[in-house]
Amino acid sequence: MIITTEIQTKLETIIKKLNNAQKVLVISDSSMVDEDCIYSGLTLRWLCEHLGKTVDNVIFSRINDTFAKKKDVNLVQSLFPDQVDFNQYDLVFLVDSPQWTRILTTKAAEIHLLYGKDKFVLFDHHIPEDIDADLGNQSINYGSSSTGLLIYRTLFKALNITPDLTCAEYIYRTVLSDTQCLRVNSNADTFEFCAEFQKLGVDHQRIVEEQSEVSKNAMDFFAYCLSKTEYYPEIKCTVLYQDAAFVDYCNSVFGDSWREVEMLSLYKESFMRRVTGFEHGLIFYTRNDAEKTKVSWRSKEYVSVDLASILADLGFKTGGHKNAGGGAVEKSIEQIRNDFENL
Repeated sequence: MIITTEIQTKLETIIKKLNNAQKVLVISDSSMVDEDCIYSGLTLRWLCEHLGKTVDNVIFSRINDTFAKKKDVNLVQSLFPDQVDFNQYDLVFLVDSPQWTRILTTKAAEIHLLYGKDKFVLFDHHIPEDIDADLGNQSINYGSSSTGLLIYRTLFKALNITPDLTCAEYIYRTVLSDTQCLRVNSNADTFEFCAEFQKLGVDHQRIVEEQSEVSKNAMDFFAYCLSKTEYYPEIKCTVLYQDAAFVDYCNSVFGDSWREVEMLSLYKESFMRRVTGFEHGLIFYTRNDAEKTKVSWRSKEYVSVDLASILADLGFKTGGHKNAGGGAVEKSIEQIRNDFENL
């Protein structure tokens, strides 16, 4: 990663805030709990403790039982925003999301009103959105294989700090997670990093095997998703509609567990951009509001069909990465199905 003048200016601002802070809070993305957001947060925890700071890691979301058993995830508290007194912290790191509401939930505006934004700092590798616009020099939001790698290439390098093996594994996990074990979102910098950290003692194969394991429930859910997937060869796209019938079936068979990241990610990463002749994979779904539909997508690197334009024509406001992202529109899933088929 090239450290531009702009990045250097931002790093100087953030390091000054870090040097003046004694008690630090790290908040990971609460909308999509994955290894990048969790272990990027733990990377910042290690760094702050290395510098003699007191650190708390929180996430305003549930951490599922399978994920909670992974290495050191128990160091991250799953809380509600109302349970955190932001006044007791000198600095708050926001990790792995470009949107205030994805990290601070619907309480974001209330938190800003009570505590302001001056103590917040962002590290994220998604397409910049409202947090980056609000924080300016307190935001390091640039493309990278993972947020953890971004933190290492910027903050660690600026402070001239080399992680120990524990921290090195944290960062390595973020990279393998967001690149699907180096299958996507990888470049020369990614592979250079992996070689460098394996020399530090990171066991690549062990982490790959740990990240590849899934529960039987996840596999059963994956099989059901495949059975409900629809194919649109005209636009080289697969679609899974998680409509009322889909939700009712999954609730009856899997309980609430089918909404866990592990179960959804198996379908997303193992199927949605893997079928020959199909460049994109889409999931349309609703949560609490039947008149609002959300979308999640995965795309191959080299495509001939403009998925972004299709989603824009449907009215979706989207964000994320070039090859993976999501969005929402104020329409029912039934209307979306009708509009999508007409398109």
